[in-house]
Amino acid sequence: MKKIFILYFFVFSLNLAFTQSAFTSLLDAGVEDYNKGQYLFAINNFKKFIQISEDNQNKAKAYYFISLSYYFLENYKTSLNYFDELLTKYRFSSYTSYSYFWKGLIYQNLSQWESAEEFFQKYTKLLPNSELIERAYLALANSQIELEKYDMAEQNLKIIADKYKRSEKYEEASVLYAFVLIKNKKFNIAENFINTWITKLGKTGEGYTYKDRFWLYGAELSIQNKDIENAKILLKKIDNFAKESPSSDIALLHLSKIENTLGNKKEAKEYLLRLANEYPYSKYNIDISLSFGIEEYNNTNYSDALVFFKQSLDIIEKNLLKQDIQKQEKERLLDLKNSTLFYIGETYYKIGDLKQAINNYIRANENNRVYTNESILKLLEIYIETKETNKAFDLVSKSIDLFKSDVANKDKFFILKSKAEYLSSQYSNSLKTLEDIINKEKYNSLITSIKVNNYIKLSKIKDAISSIKDTFNFIAFDKKPHLALDLMNLYFNVEDYNNVVETHPLISTYSKNLADTEQLALKIKSDYIAGISYMQLREYDKGILLLKTLQSYPETKNLEKAILQLVYKSFYYIGWMYYKQSNYIDASKNFGAASLLDIEDNLKKDSYYMEAFSFYSKKDYQNASLKFESIYKKYYPDELGSKSYYQMGKCFENLGSKEKAITVYKKIFEEFVNSNYKDDALFELIKDLLDKKKLEEANSLIRIFTDNYSKNSLLYKNILIMQAETFIVMERYSEALSTYNFYLKKFKDEKDNDVVFYWAGYSASKIKDFDLAKEFLENLLSNYSSSSFYKDSLNILKNIYFEEKNYEKEKYYLIKLIDADKNSTQINQYNKRLKEIDLVKNGISEEEANLIIEVEKGNILAKFELGILYYKKNRIKALEILKDLSETNNEDIGGKSSNLLGDNELELNKYQDASKFYLKTTSYKANNDTIAEALYKASLCYYKIDKQNLAKKIIERLKTNFSDSIWTSKAKELEKRFE
Repeated sequence: MKKIFILYFFVFSLNLAFTQSAFTSLLDAGVEDYNKGQYLFAINNFKKFIQISEDNQNKAKAYYFISLSYYFLENYKTSLNYFDELLTKYRFSSYTSYSYFWKGLIYQNLSQWESAEEFFQKYTKLLPNSELIERAYLALANSQIELEKYDMAEQNLKIIADKYKRSEKYEEASVLYAFVLIKNKKFNIAENFINTWITKLGKTGEGYTYKDRFWLYGAELSIQNKDIENAKILLKKIDNFAKESPSSDIALLHLSKIENTLGNKKEAKEYLLRLANEYPYSKYNIDISLSFGIEEYNNTNYSDALVFFKQSLDIIEKNLLKQDIQKQEKERLLDLKNSTLFYIGETYYKIGDLKQAINNYIRANENNRVYTNESILKLLEIYIETKETNKAFDLVSKSIDLFKSDVANKDKFFILKSKAEYLSSQYSNSLKTLEDIINKEKYNSLITSIKVNNYIKLSKIKDAISSIKDTFNFIAFDKKPHLALDLMNLYFNVEDYNNVVETHPLISTYSKNLADTEQLALKIKSDYIAGISYMQLREYDKGILLLKTLQSYPETKNLEKAILQLVYKSFYYIGWMYYKQSNYIDASKNFGAASLLDIEDNLKKDSYYMEAFSFYSKKDYQNASLKFESIYKKYYPDELGSKSYYQMGKCFENLGSKEKAITVYKKIFEEFVNSNYKDDALFELIKDLLDKKKLEEANSLIRIFTDNYSKNSLLYKNILIMQAETFIVMERYSEALSTYNFYLKKFKDEKDNDVVFYWAGYSASKIKDFDLAKEFLENLLSNYSSSSFYKDSLNILKNIYFEEKNYEKEKYYLIKLIDADKNSTQINQYNKRLKEIDLVKNGISEEEANLIIEVEKGNILAKFELGILYYKKNRIKALEILKDLSETNNEDIGGKSSNLLGDNELELNKYQDASKFYLKTTSYKANNDTIAEALYKASLCYYKIDKQNLAKKIIERLKTNFSDSIWTSKAKELEKRFE
């Protein structure tokens, strides 16, 4: 039963208050137009209001009513758009909840039942006490009936039946409730419920819209319960009190069948005649033989069905031969004849007699009558099934116009046309034909199946995957594991390994009913693909476990070779996964096992090599060298032999036998004529010579490399770098710079050139080519901000600009260094230099600026040195500093400062004043030289003022305490000048 729920126009008030303004007048006008059913005018007002008003509850109202206006104009798409805007912009509006109800209705009208169900469910949860609630439950149930969710429909209809007995929708809900109870095979509950209604209907059912359905369902339950008399009573009620109702024709047919079952042929015939006369367009208006034939056909009683159909055809053809047959009757009989021929064809098709089926289908489509198009479709099915594509295309071209107006069968025709095109390798045309199908949702399974086949043929794997996923739930259970395996393969081919492993469990789920051999083959194939996918996903433990499980299956030897090889190859991939986990012992074991099994030659060779390389990675160089040597002897001059011999040399290097390694490399370079490892061996020889600083020999081999091998290879790049590094170690910076410069010109676009730019800049700075150094280093700073050489480059540039006395640039790079450096000591040095630069820019010398900064930090020695500096060019400033030091420091610096103060007085011939400073020095904890200097100069002052006795005393002190001092020697010379 299919019942479309129709909700009549219903306006309700939300009792909201709105401000009166120019905006609301537009809104009110729109609502007024809406209430009058003038929806276009209403829409115009609502649109204007929405455009000019601010966001508020009134705007939500406008969205709500404009959505309803479009709904009642049956412009469902636009209505949906406005409802969606309402839901998005005004989620908390009171109108939002009501919009769910209307969206549900729209989706019902669009036959989008799942969406309809979703929104009706939301509505019933949000507004369980609203004035539309019973309508919502009824609409929800209708949608669920369409989706064949009869259990859920039953629950919702029961709510109406139990809670809303006074609703105007109660009767409609009740008849649907009865229907779903029967669908859910709850016959006793259905019968009790229907009987309650039958009692309520009384004798005539007057005033009840759905009385015919209650009587019909009651009758059908009675027939099922073999209560024929009650069934007849109820069916006759339909015939007497519900004429022209949806149940009238089927009631007559049921009465005919009942009478026929009871042996009352005449009464049965009378009912059929009434059916033909009173309801000429009824789908049940076929004579009893045809009706019973269809019934037997539906019950798969094909032999009995053929008897009835042939009997009907015989009667029809005899009637058509009558001379007095009326045109209308003839047309009716011709339609009946076509129907009968079609069903005869169907019956022969079911029993496998394709020849007879084709003959009857052809007869049925000779005239454009009922079942003509259905017969054409069946013929197309057979031609496609038997791969008679020429006949199929001929029939398609002849009949395509018939289906343009056949809404019921048009989509089926295009599906078959697409299949025929696929069989003829017209894959793109086949896909294009599928676009002509209107009801794609109805035929989703078939469409997807055809799409998948076409996409695979066209190598559109991702599209095929999408289509397989869509069709998976619609195919036969025993086909699912094969389709799941196809899906895994497709995912693997596009490197979607996550979906490979997610699909993998479906194989076990759906293969349980398959034969053991088929099930095992599927399991091995799927485990193999999933195991390798885990490897690609770096989930090595899972991959190892799965592939080991694959190796443990019993009776694998009985499998075909291709499947058995998957088991063998699993050892190889397990080896790789152990290797990736750095489990080199188990890796070598599995690679070793794989090398002994019947697998592809390339995998076997790689297994040999990786077994040896696993030992190498484990740093078991002794065993690795033996394995590599064995492979070399087995496979040389094959490339694997050369590769293994080269690797044997690397083992010798790691074992400390460098000369044995060099012997290997020399042999490869000199004797392995066609080996791809000659350049690698030559590289090792060059590297060895550079390490030994044998530059002439190394350069000779480098020229050979340059002349014979790619100048774009990684080896060549490494040779240039090593050559330049050797020059730097030997402090041959010009040659290093030349090599780096050549490298950068040749490989300017390399990603990791920062190291080259740095050392090129470094080398240039060493030979004072500052312009070139700046070019290289600034390039590094611009393009490699994350380089580990970034800070070092800043330092070199800072030093270059220091030497050039370019204080602005030096300052710029100092600031950059402060940002880049994390060392607080360094940062303090940079800040100090910034202050020095500021002082220098004001006309102060570098030396003075440095001393000023140190003095500010409290450096006493720097203060003394600054005093000395000023002593020569700014005596007043110097004396201030020296006086302060002499007064605040009683150690050597204080003493020296006091001496300098004395020197100043001495220069002015103020001997008495000078002597005071010198004698003061002797009281400091100064060093011997400072005190000796003070004593000598004090004696000189006394000498100058004719105080020789005092001078002599001081000189004696010098002789006694500082006999080795230069100042004592000078004092002795002075003493000779005394009288």
